[in-house]
Amino acid sequence: MKRVFKTLFTIMILFTILLSNPAVSLAELHDSEGNPLQYALEGLTRSPDVKMTTGSLGGWNENEWVPLRLNVTNTEETVQAVEAAINQEYENDGRYGIDAFAACFAESADCGSGRTPVLGPSAIGTGTLWRILVNSSEYTPIVLFDTLPGGVKTIQWRTGELSVPANGSLLIEWAVHLAKGNSTNLACTGGSPLGQCSPQNIPTGMGESSWPGRSLQVRATSPIPGERTVSIDVAQKTSACIIATATYGSAMEPEVIFMRSVRDEMIGSNEVGKILVLGWNAFYYSWSPHVAYLISSNNELQKISQVLIFPLVAIIHLTAAIHSNIGSFNTSIASMVAFLFASTSSITVYIVMPIYGLLVIYRKKFHKS
Repeated sequence: MKRVFKTLFTIMILFTILLSNPAVSLAELHDSEGNPLQYALEGLTRSPDVKMTTGSLGGWNENEWVPLRLNVTNTEETVQAVEAAINQEYENDGRYGIDAFAACFAESADCGSGRTPVLGPSAIGTGTLWRILVNSSEYTPIVLFDTLPGGVKTIQWRTGELSVPANGSLLIEWAVHLAKGNSTNLACTGGSPLGQCSPQNIPTGMGESSWPGRSLQVRATSPIPGERTVSIDVAQKTSACIIATATYGSAMEPEVIFMRSVRDEMIGSNEVGKILVLGWNAFYYSWSPHVAYLISSNNELQKISQVLIFPLVAIIHLTAAIHSNIGSFNTSIASMVAFLFASTSSITVYIVMPIYGLLVIYRKKFHKS
């Protein structure tokens, strides 16, 4: 009977704590109940301010390295043993999110961001691919693919038994690489612990910015108790101009950025424009990924495309000028006029004129015969 009353009393205390402090999570209650180890998973956000946070990580783009850390605190006066494991979302329906991690960490946006990763055993920055930092020293964890309920594939790292000093902490740090379309899939390189997975190359438009949903998840998993997740905001909430990206080789090329800004920040800056852009995207992305893949996989086609895209670049610049002039009076009208100009001009240059030219050539040949 005493044991029953003791159990009921403990349950009442726990509920009292939860009700009096709603910010206390079930995971924290789990840790505090007989577990001397406390866990904190956080990452670096660049938007709106550069700082470490346990929440959403914004401001990142494809081919950048996002710093993360797991802090394990020991509240006991004796050394405690711990094992850690982290799942990082890698592939979902042919789209790639996090394709590598490295022993690279900084509380600033300079952990290799914006640079081209070096394949093989060495990574950019100060760290090594497929390793993590444990109390500032490189450590080689077990690395494997895992599949979550729902079919999302992850890259998981897992440590052996580590020691957390009495009344001290253990700091695990690393950075994850955001997969880049039209580039090597780092998870499939010969030097990676994951071996020769497929494909070796990530198709154009299938990198981190194409990830389904609004964010990528980095999640602590068993044997770490409770639920601990940080979310990396997907780079572009709007679709990239993937044919232009395939043509120029990067979504960060000035002309590609300009095209995207005219579409999203000028034409799509109001409700009327957003409807027009959504309708265009539905049509454009029904066929453009196949064209972009062909361009990006053939150097000769890429060179030809760089010539053929000149008229489109000129049209987009004229579209921006039209929107700017009319937008000072009415942005909705400006979006409609700019959209009509861009669409009719593109159809004329790339469909009407080639068909007319072929008809002229055909008629000349027909009359000669």
